[in-house]
Amino acid sequence: MMRVAALVLAVLLAAPAAAQDSAEMGQMRLYVQQLEERIRQLTGQNEQLVYELNRVRTESGQPPVASAGQLGAAVTAQELPGLPAPQDLGSMSIAADDPLIAPDGGDHAGEPIDLSTLAGGTGEAPVGSFEDPNGALSAPASPASPDGTAVAGLPGTPAPATALSGSSRDEYDLAYGYILTGDFDLAEQSFQNWLAAFPGDPQAPDAQFWLAESQLQQGDYRKAANAFLAVYQAAPGSAKAPNALLKLGTALSALGERNAACATLAEVERKYPGSSAELMSRVDDEAERAGC
Repeated sequence: MMRVAALVLAVLLAAPAAAQDSAEMGQMRLYVQQLEERIRQLTGQNEQLVYELNRVRTESGQPPVASAGQLGAAVTAQELPGLPAPQDLGSMSIAADDPLIAPDGGDHAGEPIDLSTLAGGTGEAPVGSFEDPNGALSAPASPASPDGTAVAGLPGTPAPATALSGSSRDEYDLAYGYILTGDFDLAEQSFQNWLAAFPGDPQAPDAQFWLAESQLQQGDYRKAANAFLAVYQAAPGSAKAPNALLKLGTALSALGERNAACATLAEVERKYPGSSAELMSRVDDEAERAGC
């Protein structure tokens, strides 16, 4: 009898410890489940980021990345040489039926596209800036750097509003991240500041393209057209050139410059017949929207 009582006592004493162990195991299982759910969420966000990045890279004429592990390389892709000093394209008078491209049909891929002949008003008086609502495209004057000197090679780039504290790579990645998340206002401000702070950086041409894209996405078509024109003028033989022309045509169409937009879009097919089917399909779609 004493032996049975001792056994019962031992069981009773062990019960609270077993219950505590069971509770701890339950909490641990719940914690693991929460971790697994968080991992699934992060994986989904990662896949979405790769998808958005590939969409943007396809639009800019760059190859897609295969996985999120390639994101760092994606944002540092450099395809364009340095941008030249701005050129005044608005010193000529315009006429509604002036051609945008040379009539001889020759290959002028190495020459800047002449947009001083764009129809934008009465066609009777010269225009000096694309900022004029009735004006043709012209590259704005070079901005001033923080020390008051001109920043060459980046038309339309203002002086930075605030000093950048990070490296050019870190600040570029931050600005590019705003493109990926669709925060185009922040992207525009960031790339403007970046271009003014690092005008000679190898990534400056890419930054100019994304500055133009951020302006286009916000509906600031005149600024976007100027910026895309600068990208094209910098390197008409680069991988970005066909897409820069497409985007330029999109901006011109949105401004009501149908003739100029149609001529610009036709230039893509004429100068870059080897472009991807996806890009040419977008050119055709844009031409149809513009009524070409």
